[in-house]
Amino acid sequence: MKKKNILLYFTDQQRADTCGCYGQELPITPVLDQLAAEGTRFDLAFTPQPVCGPCRAMFQTGKWATDIGCFRNNIMLPANVKPLGAYMEEAGYETAYVGKWHLASDGELEKKPTIDHTVTAIPRELRGGYTGSADEIDCHEEHSDEEGKPAPIWKAALRHTLEIFVFIFVFSLVFGLIVEGVGEDVFADALGRMGFFQPVVAALVGLIPNCAASVLLTQLYVEGALRFSSLVAGLCTGAGVGLAVLWRANPSWKQNLFITGLTWAAGAAVGVGIQIVVAIFG
Repeated sequence: MKKKNILLYFTDQQRADTCGCYGQELPITPVLDQLAAEGTRFDLAFTPQPVCGPCRAMFQTGKWATDIGCFRNNIMLPANVKPLGAYMEEAGYETAYVGKWHLASDGELEKKPTIDHTVTAIPRELRGGYTGSADEIDCHEEHSDEEGKPAPIWKAALRHTLEIFVFIFVFSLVFGLIVEGVGEDVFADALGRMGFFQPVVAALVGLIPNCAASVLLTQLYVEGALRFSSLVAGLCTGAGVGLAVLWRANPSWKQNLFITGLTWAAGAAVGVGIQIVVAIFG
């Protein structure tokens, strides 16, 4: 039997009356309200420790803060205590913890920690048994070495730049070959036969993640093969290489498709609107 995914989500310093399911009249927590309606909602909640660090330590170990020594902030989670992440790993789960941790630093109260990982990458051995790769969730892992120690920021920047550069170069090369192979006259003739729907098609051309698309549309407009409304529609959707980066870096294809479709619809609507205004008042 396949194990069910477990997502444990908890907030810091949030009062109950900030949620609609607990009486908040403003619609600011629709997802939490849906979870409360479809699942189990508790009316009473108690915390054995009001301070964030000790509370997290107790949550991760199931032990009192005084038993494990984490009775205030800036106290590291003891290495001899088996945390929740380790139990989940033994049960066959792939685990990861994302967000504020506060259990990897050590030092005196109200002083700079002697071991400080509040704003730096946390070494793997101090992650409370969670071994999941953070690069599946954010770029935290990409800015640390194999031991979880901070890596020079220029390495991550260079890696990101090279990955995007290669993707954009290949895409631009393919688009350039298509334009040169087909010829601008063919594009001009095809767009000229679109009639009322020319702005809609021009908006699609503008979506091509390459600056050459906007240059092509502008040249066709200057040569008289493209109407002003169509030029505006194409330039409105001309996101440059932004869309290419979006589809390359964002793993959610549904989100990418929605953003791309919304961009096209907005540009097409503007172009058609201008065309209607010109037809009425021109």
